Amino acid sequence: MQMESHIQELLFKHSCIVVPGFGAFMAHTAPAAHDTGANQLHPPKKTLSFHPRLNHDDGLLVQHLLKGKVSSSAEAKEQIQATVEEWKSTLESGNALFLEGLGSLKKSALERIEFEAEVHSNYLPSSFGLSAIEVLPKNQAKAAPVHESNERSFQLTTAEEIEEDEAGILPWLKYASMILLLISVTLTAFYFYNQDQKKNRLAQQEANDAIANYVQQETFYESSLIELPPVEVKVEKFHVMAGAFRIQENATRKIAELRAKGYDSQYLGKNQYNLHQVTYGGFENPKDAKKFLSLIQESENADAWILAKNQ
Repeated sequence: MQMESHIQELLFKHSCIVVPGFGAFMAHTAPAAHDTGANQLHPPKKTLSFHPRLNHDDGLLVQHLLKGKVSSSAEAKEQIQATVEEWKSTLESGNALFLEGLGSLKKSALERIEFEAEVHSNYLPSSFGLSAIEVLPKNQAKAAPVHESNERSFQLTTAEEIEEDEAGILPWLKYASMILLLISVTLTAFYFYNQDQKKNRLAQQEANDAIANYVQQETFYESSLIELPPVEVKVEKFHVMAGAFRIQENATRKIAELRAKGYDSQYLGKNQYNLHQVTYGGFENPKDAKKFLSLIQESENADAWILAKNQ
C-alpha cells in the first residue's frame, strides 16, 4: 500500500496526520455549500491543508503501518523515510508532487511548498458516499404549455367572431362581444398567471423539502437544509490559540499571517479582558487539539494554549 493510502485512512479518524520529516496534513470540517453557478448542493466535508513545519514524528503513521504488513517500528520508519526522500526529490527537481486522494504540492519561487487539495475527496465519515445534489432554480419556467394552449383558444374565438360578423351580426352586438371577449381574456390570463405562480411556489417547496430530507437521511443531520446558507454542522469547541491582542488591527494582521502559512486561523472575538483572540485552528475533540498544540509549541509558538469554548 502506498504511503498516501495510509494517510487517507487515518484522515477519516484524525484531524492531523504527520509525515515525519515532511509535514502534516490537517483536516478541517466545512459545512454544506450551495454552488449557485452549477445549481448544486454539496454535502459537508473535511477540507485539507498542509503544514511543512509540523514534521515531528508523533508515532501515529508508524502505528498505522504496523497494522499492515510491516513487522517492526524500525521497518515502518524506514519506509516512511524512503517515501519522504522520494517526495522531496520530486519537489527539489521543480516538478509537482501528486498524492492520490490528497492533492498536489510544488515549490514556489520563494522556496515555499504550496499545496492544492483534491476537490473530490471527502474524509468526513457522516458524508461518506454522498455526492452533490442538483437544485432547481426558482425562476425555472414550467407553465409554457398552458400559455400556448390559452393562445390557441384565443385565436379560435377570434375566428368565430369574424365568421359571425360576416354573417350580419348587428354592429352593437359586435362591439359588445369584443368587450366581453377582452374581459374574458383578461380574467383568464390573470387566473392562469395566479395558477402558474402557485405551481412554481409549490414545486420549489417540494424540491427544497426533497433535498433537505435526502441530506438528513444520508448524513443523519438533524438541522434543516432548506435555508441556504447557513447549514448547521458540528461546532469546533477546542481552539489552539495563537494570541490575544488589545488592538483589533493587530489581531487581523496575525490572522492574515497565519492563513498565509496555511493555518485555518479564526477570530474568536473578545475575551473577558477585552482582548481580541486569534486561533491557529479548532477541533471537535480535545485529543486532536492537544496533539496539534504539541506540534505548534515545538515548531511555531511555545506560548500557544488551548481554549475550550462552547458555541
